[in-house]
Amino acid sequence: MEIKSKYVVILILLMSISGIILEGAVYISDVESLKGIKGFRLHIESLDPEIVRDGLKENVVRNDVELKLRLAGIKILTEFESFLEVGSPYLHVNANILKTRSGSYVYSVEVSTYQAVVLKRNQQHERIAPTWKTGGFGITPDLNDIRSDIKNRVDQFLNAWLSVNPKE
Repeated sequence: MEIKSKYVVILILLMSISGIILEGAVYISDVESLKGIKGFRLHIESLDPEIVRDGLKENVVRNDVELKLRLAGIKILTEFESFLEVGSPYLHVNANILKTRSGSYVYSVEVSTYQAVVLKRNQQHERIAPTWKTGGFGITPDLNDIRSDIKNRVDQFLNAWLSVNPKE
């Protein structure tokens, strides 16, 4: 391991022990790809059983996301309804969380949209691919911080969606 890497690892460990929240962000987005989409199927990734026991439950995350989408005027589609929509759009929410020995949580959160796309060089070759994404990572002693981060990422998605689908 390179010397700089050792210092980064030590810094992260010290911050997790002291309860400091550390966050970083990643954004890859194509806002125009969201134009005209009226509804999304939701796909919420399963959480580790230890995290569920500690208090962050998948149904709570799902309810948080569904509420935000409905308030923005986005229809929640069933899997069948999604396949009837052009592009079969779905919103994917993934939180990877690891509990440290000190009781803090190291996590990454990603909110992304997936749609059917066609390769330009082969018009017959349709695939499901990410078309918009935001994410980040952090360290926190409180699972509610992760829940808030997920909601903030959904808000980023909603802002992007509303920018190309203004309410009438």
